[in-house]
Amino acid sequence: MRKNINRLTTLLLAFGLLCCIDKATSTNSASCGMLINSYSQYQTDSFEIINVDSILINNKIPFQTTTKNLISNLGNADSIITKTFECGGYFDAENVSIYYYGTSTFETYRDTAVLQKINFREGRYNLKTNKITLSNLITIQKLKQLFPMSTNKSYDWIDAVDKKTYTIIRIKPNQNYDDEWVLKFYNNKLVEIEYWIPC
Repeated sequence: MRKNINRLTTLLLAFGLLCCIDKATSTNSASCGMLINSYSQYQTDSFEIINVDSILINNKIPFQTTTKNLISNLGNADSIITKTFECGGYFDAENVSIYYYGTSTFETYRDTAVLQKINFREGRYNLKTNKITLSNLITIQKLKQLFPMSTNKSYDWIDAVDKKTYTIIRIKPNQNYDDEWVLKFYNNKLVEIEYWIPC
């Protein structure tokens, strides 16, 4: 599910507004202006975005689509499982279906489907965004050209199953979301992207 703006930005705005209440001196007014300007800059410059509403899978399927359109473009799923998300799912509902296309997955509820995870290893998919087309050809260096702040915050993660070490880069899908795109690199090549939703 989409999340509300985080607590830090809310606190910054509240503090700025409280400051603006007292305009008895020119110093306070100047400080107020600085706080509001700082807040505005934080909103736009503190993180980078891969806009969730701009993406197209294989240049055809948007992030959120109908189950019918998903099947029309990708065919019948290789397998389907049903589960209930207590948290971490896009739909807070019972009997959510996960459609598997190889190891790429889509979360579906009733007639709505959303992207959950794309595996780029097979070369079957690409993800067109407002800034870049993501595929197994993307390196960390290429991503850094457009997302330097996010790339500079990358970290190594060891998969408990395959014991391999991956480089993880996290990028926001929208200015006011707590959700994140999690990009996974192995040997400097993009192998997976996941739409991660916090509990």
